Amino acid sequence: MKIKITGSAAGVVSQIEVMIGSIRNLKPILSRFARYKRGEIKDRFKSQSFAPLAPSTVEHREHEHVGKFTKFGKLRAKFVQRRQQQYTGKLLRTLKKGDGKGLSAFTARHAKQSERLDKQLAKQQAKPAGERRIGVSVAERDAKTNRPILGKLAGSIEAVIQKDTLEMRSRVPWAGVHNDGGTAGHGAHIPQRKFLELTSDDLTQLQAIAEDYLQEIAMSGDERASMRATMKGRK
Repeated sequence: MKIKITGSAAGVVSQIEVMIGSIRNLKPILSRFARYKRGEIKDRFKSQSFAPLAPSTVEHREHEHVGKFTKFGKLRAKFVQRRQQQYTGKLLRTLKKGDGKGLSAFTARHAKQSERLDKQLAKQQAKPAGERRIGVSVAERDAKTNRPILGKLAGSIEAVIQKDTLEMRSRVPWAGVHNDGGTAGHGAHIPQRKFLELTSDDLTQLQAIAEDYLQEIAMSGDERASMRATMKGRK
């Protein structure tokens, strides 16, 4: 039996194939390998051994601010977009429940929040430009929260198993250009920050996982339980 494993970051694909033998159910092997690979990817993000941000990006983040309001006394576009997304998501979840009272409560709660936001906005607009609250810069926020490079991608990796095939991929559309490097919008050069790839070490690990699985299914129930306990103790 041949196992095919594919790594995909928004269209950029690499794969390895391994001959396993005559095992009919490959899902346990692929599931264990996917768990191993997720851990390996998580360690890459944790180590932050990526190319640093470009000086122009660092400078941009020092001047770009986060928060509700701009220095012109208007709502920040990203805040409005995020609020709209949250509203839509909560509304859909409420509608799915089919609860009329819940929908009425949600509508009333949203109306109060909108009224409070309008008052805050009016208060900001009444202030002189130099006294308006514009929030911290993106750079300050990232420093305070210790936000890593490509932090959003760390939780975007998913594994899809179908028969003898495992595909590991990122759900983020722009993951590929960071994984392999290239050109993004407005011609910006993105250096390679590899987080999803299949290597010879993966091949060795997959073979070891398959051998362990073959050994397990050949054991008695008590022996399998003992072996799993031993393996758990090593983690």
